[in-house]
Amino acid sequence: MNTPALVRVRAPGAGERVLAITALFLLAYSLPSSWFLRDNADVPTGDTVVIAAFTALFAIALTRLVGSWKHVMRAVKREPLLLAFMFVLVASTAWSSTPDVTFRRSVALVLTAFFGYYLVVRFPLHEIIRLATFALMVGTVINLVFVFAVRKYGVTQVTSEAATSGDWSGVFPHKNALGRASLLAALLFVFAARAFPRRRLLYWTFCLLNVVLIVGANSKTALVSFVLLMVLLVLFTGLRAHATLYGGVAFALIGTSVLGAAFVTTNLGPISESLGRDATLTGRTQLWGDVLHEIARKPVLGFGWSGFWTGNKAGPARYVLERNLWHPPDAHNAILELLVNVGIVGAALFLVVFLRGLFRSIGQVRRTPNVLGLFPLAFFSFVMLQSVTEKGVIGRDLSWTMFVVAVVLAARDRAEPEIPTLSSERGAPAPIPTPVSKVPVNARAALNNADRADAKADSHKPRSSFVVRRPPT
Repeated sequence: MNTPALVRVRAPGAGERVLAITALFLLAYSLPSSWFLRDNADVPTGDTVVIAAFTALFAIALTRLVGSWKHVMRAVKREPLLLAFMFVLVASTAWSSTPDVTFRRSVALVLTAFFGYYLVVRFPLHEIIRLATFALMVGTVINLVFVFAVRKYGVTQVTSEAATSGDWSGVFPHKNALGRASLLAALLFVFAARAFPRRRLLYWTFCLLNVVLIVGANSKTALVSFVLLMVLLVLFTGLRAHATLYGGVAFALIGTSVLGAAFVTTNLGPISESLGRDATLTGRTQLWGDVLHEIARKPVLGFGWSGFWTGNKAGPARYVLERNLWHPPDAHNAILELLVNVGIVGAALFLVVFLRGLFRSIGQVRRTPNVLGLFPLAFFSFVMLQSVTEKGVIGRDLSWTMFVVAVVLAARDRAEPEIPTLSSERGAPAPIPTPVSKVPVNARAALNNADRADAKADSHKPRSSFVVRRPPT
């Protein structure tokens, strides 16, 4: 009888890490062809060079998953509704007013999500954060160079309703894009500083530099979100060891949101003046009402992904653009953006994925004793804060990739091993662990102490190769 063949799947080498860093950098900052756009110009998302570059990178990543498809499918099955949501995005091509744009951008979203699955399968979380922060360090330096040395492109030159002359934009076409990217970078640098204490000074320095970029960009949403995220991280850390974690997190997220909304509603004028904004949040309140009016036209399936805002005043958004002369590129609210693009069906799927991930991440905090156990919960908090006055994290960028990573990690069951499963010896399959219930009580404490010591000693070691069984040919 033929025995199953053992297929060697090597651990990521230096070349694959360079590939991952390059892809993460491009997801965060795009190609240099988009860096030299001025004053809120549209990014050429359909540019042939952009499409070719991302396709090549993802194709190379695909080849690194040969022999690991079992792990990929296991990662996908952890949250099947995320796959269903992406199916709706691509399927909306059928009813979109601009099917070519919808198909191209929805496929780009699927590929960006696939890269998140690739990261989870090939790297542990601490390595993902290490690679991402390396790419973000390079991007931070480039942003600062554009702000101080290439001011023609790195600083807003013309005052408009969307920006003020002198606001920093870095390599991005608009100051808010720089604020969102710097906020995500600052969050990742905070986790890197706490996870890798030997380099904490370096990571805290780059975290501070990204806060400086947020302040220079005059992005109030990003600045307030950063402060709230730091407060929530302190709260989550304090509640991690207590049985009241679920209730504490729910109170922190829901209670703060409700009380904050009530306070802002009753004091909108003074708050807006103190933040340098008008009482309509720079035209957002009128925009939201106009978008709701358009959502009522196609409430179930929407206008197709990215099909509403294309075509300018000749497209479906002509009513909204005529009433909002500052030409908003999106709904500036994640739920409204989903409703207008993919209707109630798509918005409901995403909300279920988000809420399931949020509550699962609370359990992940209890199951993972180190600081990285807080990452999914902190990232979902980041998503929530970015969804109120911005379009959220759904896009061809690093935020969407990290959202997929957080969803998959939060869905991991307590008894489920990490992806991928490593072998204890080179060329040998991983041993079957002894059930905890059959280990004597006195031995459990010794085993736990040994596991903690081994984890601490191996936290900075490269991953060894692992073995996947393939059926006989």
